[in-house]
Amino acid sequence: MVNAIVLPRYAFVKAWESGGYGKPHPVIGTDDLWLDGSARKLLQREVGGLLEKAGAAVDGVPTPEFRRKLAVLARPERECYAWISHHGEPGAALVAAIGGEAVRLVRDEKSVILDAARADDLPGTVVDALPDARAADIGEIVIPVSQYSARGPATSEDYELTMETRQQRPDPAARVRALMNAPRSGMHQLAAAARDRSGQRRRGRTVTVIDLVEAGRILSYVGQPPNGEPMLHCVSGTRRALLSTLAAG
Repeated sequence: MVNAIVLPRYAFVKAWESGGYGKPHPVIGTDDLWLDGSARKLLQREVGGLLEKAGAAVDGVPTPEFRRKLAVLARPERECYAWISHHGEPGAALVAAIGGEAVRLVRDEKSVILDAARADDLPGTVVDALPDARAADIGEIVIPVSQYSARGPATSEDYELTMETRQQRPDPAARVRALMNAPRSGMHQLAAAARDRSGQRRRGRTVTVIDLVEAGRILSYVGQPPNGEPMLHCVSGTRRALLSTLAAG
Protein backbone atom coordinates (compact mmCIF):
# COMPACT_ATOMS: atom_id res chain seq x y z
CA MET A 1 0.00 0.00 0.00
CA VAL A 2 1.43 3.37 -1.02
CA ASN A 3 1.46 5.98 1.79
CA ALA A 4 -0.59 3.71 4.03
CA ILE A 5 -1.25 4.86 7.59
CA VAL A 6 -1.07 2.09 10.19
CA LEU A 7 -2.39 2.76 13.69
CA PRO A 8 -3.53 0.84 16.74
CA ARG A 9 -7.30 0.66 16.52
CA TYR A 10 -7.83 2.47 19.81
CA ALA A 11 -5.62 5.36 18.62
CA PHE A 12 -7.55 5.63 15.36
CA VAL A 13 -10.88 5.66 17.21
CA LYS A 14 -9.64 8.36 19.60
CA ALA A 15 -8.35 10.47 16.70
CA TRP A 16 -11.76 10.13 15.02
CA GLU A 17 -13.66 11.08 18.16
CA SER A 18 -11.42 14.02 19.05
CA GLY A 19 -11.69 15.33 15.48
CA GLY A 20 -15.44 15.84 15.83
CA TYR A 21 -16.50 13.41 13.09
CA GLY A 22 -19.36 11.94 15.08
CA LYS A 23 -19.83 8.27 15.85
CA PRO A 24 -17.42 6.02 13.93
CA HIS A 25 -18.77 3.78 11.18
CA PRO A 26 -20.14 0.49 12.60
CA VAL A 27 -17.34 -1.56 11.01
CA ILE A 28 -14.78 0.56 12.88
CA GLY A 29 -16.43 0.27 16.28
CA THR A 30 -16.12 2.48 19.32
CA ASP A 31 -14.10 2.61 22.51
CA ASP A 32 -16.37 2.75 25.54
CA LEU A 33 -13.63 3.06 28.16
CA TRP A 34 -14.30 5.69 30.81
CA LEU A 35 -11.29 7.79 31.75
CA ASP A 36 -10.88 10.62 34.22
CA GLY A 37 -9.36 13.95 33.22
CA SER A 38 -5.72 13.09 33.88
CA ALA A 39 -5.99 9.73 32.14
CA ARG A 40 -7.60 11.39 29.10
CA LYS A 41 -4.71 13.85 28.86
CA LEU A 42 -2.17 11.02 29.01
CA LEU A 43 -4.07 9.10 26.34
CA GLN A 44 -4.30 12.21 24.15
CA ARG A 45 -0.52 12.65 24.28
CA GLU A 46 -0.02 8.97 23.54
CA VAL A 47 -2.37 9.09 20.56
CA GLY A 48 -0.62 12.23 19.26
CA GLY A 49 2.71 10.42 19.41
CA LEU A 50 1.31 7.39 17.59
CA LEU A 51 -0.17 9.63 14.88
CA GLU A 52 3.21 11.33 14.43
CA LYS A 53 4.98 7.99 14.18
CA ALA A 54 2.48 6.89 11.51
CA GLY A 55 2.96 10.11 9.52
CA ALA A 56 -0.57 11.30 10.28
CA ALA A 57 0.33 14.22 12.57
CA VAL A 58 2.96 16.93 13.09
CA ASP A 59 3.67 18.06 16.65
CA GLY A 60 0.67 16.06 17.77
CA VAL A 61 -1.70 17.81 15.35
CA PRO A 62 -3.35 15.62 12.66
CA THR A 63 -2.22 16.52 9.14
CA PRO A 64 -4.71 17.94 6.62
CA GLU A 65 -4.37 14.76 4.54
CA PHE A 66 -5.26 12.55 7.49
CA ARG A 67 -8.19 14.78 8.45
CA ARG A 68 -9.44 14.65 4.88
CA LYS A 69 -9.37 10.85 4.92
CA LEU A 70 -11.39 10.85 8.12
CA ALA A 71 -13.89 13.29 6.59
CA VAL A 72 -14.40 11.00 3.58
CA LEU A 73 -14.96 8.00 5.85
CA ALA A 74 -17.30 9.95 8.13
CA ARG A 75 -19.75 11.18 5.49
CA PRO A 76 -19.17 9.50 2.13
CA GLU A 77 -21.33 9.86 -0.94
CA ARG A 78 -20.78 6.16 -1.71
CA GLU A 79 -19.42 3.29 0.34
CA CYS A 80 -18.93 -0.46 0.43
CA TYR A 81 -18.05 -2.32 3.58
CA ALA A 82 -17.62 -5.80 5.02
CA TRP A 83 -17.51 -7.57 8.34
CA ILE A 84 -14.92 -10.32 7.99
CA SER A 85 -14.40 -13.48 10.06
CA HIS A 86 -11.68 -15.95 9.04
CA HIS A 87 -10.86 -18.95 11.23
CA GLY A 88 -12.49 -17.15 14.13
CA GLU A 89 -10.45 -13.96 13.71
CA PRO A 90 -12.73 -10.91 13.26
CA GLY A 91 -11.99 -7.94 11.06
CA ALA A 92 -13.62 -5.44 8.74
CA ALA A 93 -13.11 -3.32 5.64
CA LEU A 94 -14.62 -0.02 4.51
CA VAL A 95 -14.16 1.78 1.20
CA ALA A 96 -15.70 5.25 1.00
CA ALA A 97 -15.75 7.96 -1.67
CA ILE A 98 -16.66 11.60 -2.20
CA GLY A 99 -16.51 12.55 -5.86
CA GLY A 100 -13.29 11.17 -7.32
CA GLU A 101 -11.59 10.71 -3.94
CA ALA A 102 -11.77 7.36 -2.17
CA VAL A 103 -10.30 5.95 1.03
CA ARG A 104 -9.87 2.34 2.12
CA LEU A 105 -9.82 1.19 5.73
CA VAL A 106 -8.96 -2.37 6.75
CA ARG A 107 -8.88 -3.40 10.38
CA ASP A 108 -8.51 -6.33 12.72
CA GLU A 109 -9.07 -6.33 16.47
CA LYS A 110 -5.84 -4.45 17.18
CA SER A 111 -4.88 -2.28 14.19
CA VAL A 112 -6.21 -0.12 11.38
CA ILE A 113 -4.67 0.38 7.94
CA LEU A 114 -5.76 3.45 5.99
CA ASP A 115 -4.85 4.34 2.41
CA ALA A 116 -6.19 5.72 -0.87
CA ALA A 117 -8.41 3.66 -3.17
CA ARG A 118 -9.95 3.84 -6.62
CA ALA A 119 -13.17 5.83 -6.54
CA ASP A 120 -14.54 3.98 -9.58
CA ASP A 121 -14.27 0.47 -8.08
CA LEU A 122 -15.51 0.47 -4.50
CA PRO A 123 -17.10 -3.01 -4.70
CA GLY A 124 -13.93 -4.52 -6.18
CA THR A 125 -11.78 -2.93 -3.50
CA VAL A 126 -13.84 -4.28 -0.61
CA VAL A 127 -14.11 -7.74 -2.21
CA ASP A 128 -10.32 -7.81 -2.51
CA ALA A 129 -10.13 -7.38 1.28
CA LEU A 130 -11.74 -10.80 1.81
CA PRO A 131 -9.47 -13.78 2.47
CA ASP A 132 -8.75 -15.97 -0.54
CA ALA A 133 -11.15 -18.87 -1.12
CA ARG A 134 -12.09 -20.94 -4.15
CA ALA A 135 -15.65 -20.59 -5.40
CA ALA A 136 -17.98 -23.51 -4.73
CA ASP A 137 -19.05 -25.56 -7.74
CA ILE A 138 -22.80 -25.11 -7.38
CA GLY A 139 -25.58 -23.73 -9.49
CA GLU A 140 -27.91 -21.00 -8.29
CA ILE A 141 -30.55 -22.10 -5.79
CA VAL A 142 -33.57 -19.87 -5.19
CA ILE A 143 -36.23 -20.69 -2.60
CA PRO A 144 -38.86 -18.75 -0.65
CA VAL A 145 -37.51 -17.66 2.72
CA SER A 146 -40.49 -19.38 4.34
CA GLN A 147 -39.34 -22.74 2.95
CA TYR A 148 -35.85 -22.31 4.38
CA SER A 149 -37.18 -21.63 7.87
CA ALA A 150 -40.12 -24.05 7.71
CA ARG A 151 -38.30 -26.87 9.53
CA GLY A 152 -35.25 -27.38 11.69
CA PRO A 153 -31.85 -27.05 10.02
CA ALA A 154 -30.55 -30.00 8.06
CA THR A 155 -26.95 -31.14 8.38
CA SER A 156 -24.65 -31.96 5.51
CA GLU A 157 -25.02 -35.63 6.51
CA ASP A 158 -28.80 -35.36 6.14
CA TYR A 159 -28.30 -34.01 2.65
CA GLU A 160 -25.96 -36.84 1.65
CA LEU A 161 -28.41 -39.45 2.96
CA THR A 162 -31.22 -37.88 0.97
CA MET A 163 -29.10 -38.03 -2.16
CA GLU A 164 -28.30 -41.71 -1.68
CA THR A 165 -31.75 -43.01 -0.73
CA ARG A 166 -34.07 -41.06 -2.97
CA GLN A 167 -31.94 -41.20 -6.10
CA GLN A 168 -33.52 -37.99 -7.33
CA ARG A 169 -32.90 -34.28 -7.31
CA PRO A 170 -33.00 -33.19 -3.64
CA ASP A 171 -35.38 -30.58 -2.34
CA PRO A 172 -33.82 -27.12 -2.95
CA ALA A 173 -34.57 -26.01 0.61
CA ALA A 174 -32.76 -29.08 1.96
CA ARG A 175 -29.79 -28.31 -0.27
CA VAL A 176 -29.59 -24.76 1.09
CA ARG A 177 -29.89 -25.96 4.70
CA ALA A 178 -27.12 -28.49 4.13
CA LEU A 179 -24.81 -25.83 2.71
CA MET A 180 -25.56 -23.40 5.51
CA ASN A 181 -24.83 -26.03 8.16
CA ALA A 182 -21.67 -27.49 6.60
CA PRO A 183 -18.32 -26.85 8.35
CA ARG A 184 -16.94 -23.44 7.47
CA SER A 185 -13.65 -21.60 7.76
CA GLY A 186 -15.10 -18.12 7.55
CA MET A 187 -18.17 -15.95 7.12
CA HIS A 188 -18.39 -12.37 5.90
CA GLN A 189 -21.18 -9.85 5.40
CA LEU A 190 -20.97 -7.17 2.73
CA ALA A 191 -23.15 -4.19 1.87
CA ALA A 192 -23.11 -0.97 -0.12
CA ALA A 193 -24.65 2.41 0.68
CA ALA A 194 -25.03 5.80 -0.98
CA ARG A 195 -26.58 9.16 -0.23
CA ASP A 196 -29.60 10.33 -2.18
CA ARG A 197 -30.20 13.90 -3.36
CA SER A 198 -31.51 14.91 0.06
CA GLY A 199 -28.36 13.61 1.74
CA GLN A 200 -30.05 10.61 3.33
CA ARG A 201 -27.96 7.45 3.50
CA ARG A 202 -29.56 4.49 1.71
CA ARG A 203 -28.15 1.04 2.34
CA GLY A 204 -28.51 -1.85 -0.08
CA ARG A 205 -29.16 -5.46 0.82
CA THR A 206 -26.71 -7.45 2.90
CA VAL A 207 -24.75 -10.15 1.08
CA THR A 208 -23.56 -13.06 3.21
CA VAL A 209 -20.42 -14.89 2.08
CA ILE A 210 -19.61 -18.29 3.59
CA ASP A 211 -16.33 -20.12 3.07
CA LEU A 212 -17.13 -23.83 3.40
CA VAL A 213 -14.28 -26.15 4.34
CA GLU A 214 -15.03 -28.71 1.63
CA ALA A 215 -17.28 -27.06 -0.94
CA GLY A 216 -15.65 -23.62 -1.14
CA ARG A 217 -17.14 -20.13 -1.14
CA ILE A 218 -20.86 -19.49 -1.51
CA LEU A 219 -22.87 -16.31 -1.18
CA SER A 220 -26.46 -15.77 -0.20
CA TYR A 221 -28.86 -12.86 -0.08
CA VAL A 222 -32.57 -12.19 0.21
CA GLY A 223 -34.36 -10.60 -2.72
CA GLN A 224 -37.82 -9.05 -2.59
CA PRO A 225 -39.91 -9.45 -5.77
CA PRO A 226 -42.39 -6.62 -6.49
CA ASN A 227 -45.38 -8.89 -5.86
CA GLY A 228 -44.34 -11.88 -3.83
CA GLU A 229 -42.64 -13.18 -0.75
CA PRO A 230 -38.91 -12.73 -0.06
CA MET A 231 -36.68 -15.19 -1.91
CA LEU A 232 -33.41 -16.60 -0.61
CA HIS A 233 -30.69 -16.84 -3.27
CA CYS A 234 -27.66 -19.10 -2.82
CA VAL A 235 -24.96 -19.07 -5.52
CA SER A 236 -21.31 -19.85 -6.08
CA GLY A 237 -19.10 -17.21 -4.49
CA THR A 238 -17.19 -16.14 -7.57
CA ARG A 239 -15.72 -12.66 -7.74
CA ARG A 240 -18.12 -11.81 -10.57
CA ALA A 241 -21.12 -12.94 -8.51
CA LEU A 242 -19.97 -10.89 -5.53
CA LEU A 243 -19.52 -7.75 -7.59
CA SER A 244 -22.80 -8.07 -9.48
CA THR A 245 -24.77 -8.82 -6.32
CA LEU A 246 -23.31 -5.82 -4.49
CA ALA A 247 -23.98 -3.59 -7.49
CA ALA A 248 -27.58 -4.79 -7.79
CA GLY A 249 -28.31 -4.15 -4.11
